[in-house]
Amino acid sequence: MKLLFFIDNLSSGGAQRQITNLAILFKKKGNDVSILIYNNNNNFFGKQLEQEGIKVEVLKNSNYISRIINTRIYLNKNNQDMVVSFLETPNFLACLSKIGFSKWKLITSERSGTKESFKGVKNKIFKWFERFSDAIVCNSNAAKNLWEEYYPCYSKKIFTIYNTTFIPKIDTKYEILKDGKLHIVIAASYRVIKNLINLLKALCLLSQNDLEKIQITWYGNINASDDSEQNYKDALKIIEENKLGSIIILNKAVHNIAEYMFQSDMVGLFSEYEGLPNAICEAMMLAKPVLMTPVSDYSIFITPKNGILCKSSRPESIKNALEEALNLKKENLIDMGIESKKLANNLFSSKKILENWEKIFHDGKY
Repeated sequence: MKLLFFIDNLSSGGAQRQITNLAILFKKKGNDVSILIYNNNNNFFGKQLEQEGIKVEVLKNSNYISRIINTRIYLNKNNQDMVVSFLETPNFLACLSKIGFSKWKLITSERSGTKESFKGVKNKIFKWFERFSDAIVCNSNAAKNLWEEYYPCYSKKIFTIYNTTFIPKIDTKYEILKDGKLHIVIAASYRVIKNLINLLKALCLLSQNDLEKIQITWYGNINASDDSEQNYKDALKIIEENKLGSIIILNKAVHNIAEYMFQSDMVGLFSEYEGLPNAICEAMMLAKPVLMTPVSDYSIFITPKNGILCKSSRPESIKNALEEALNLKKENLIDMGIESKKLANNLFSSKKILENWEKIFHDGKY
């Protein structure tokens, strides 16, 4: 089967990670796989795709009109059997290109789970054109429920498939509570919705004794959106003013994030909302306890046996969750990690997720 994956760019975002993972999986199954993008400013996953023998095409476009025209020309001349598009604008462009006598099938996937994505003139126009897709894949039941609420006419072609998670071979060793500290890793961009500022406010509420027992390391894209760079600068200012420099360290996004997660005691996520968070899926596959906000399908993959929940809007709630984590003993962390791994194997295995995608490819359902 000839497959074309379509997305805006190959930056370090969650949707880009997922489309990269899926492309690699289907390539390894013997399919003819390529990726089409229209913005090549941040090619974070480009090298990995090249190593896997997956061709990446950059669409020629100088403005919005040329992007629409060139997308339609490309998709209807490429002779693929299936197009899988990720994110709102690529979905819209693919749906526009599908109108007419196209022979290829189209699966769209927005990767978002917020009511805001269904409101406003632009969003409503984009989603109206989803009628031309053959299937809509959500990465959480929360997102699927929103689609069915706002667009019940699409309900028969809406499906949930969780994110697939690659865990590379890791040679480093994990030392639990190294140096007598709880090490928490966070893999998220510096967009405002990732809630870094409220995490910093929570740290300011901790006692000095607790601060001496915790080490937080954040990895993320500083230029992920219009607000992320300023949010990053604001965070650095708060860190400096409150002398938190030895407590929390802010880093750029890295390719080997799994290694840093593996060396941590716990993985955190404090977002205001998420589709299905890749970081949490990866953390669970690495047998790590999780500290997170109640986003996406959290009730399915987070229980008191493997995680701690807190409210994103309340620094006091985050502070209480951090205190709870600090009170965990080594055996508690180990047991919670084992539970995470067990849940992850049932939910996020590549084999199961690949089978679900293939069923939609061939049958339009699963």
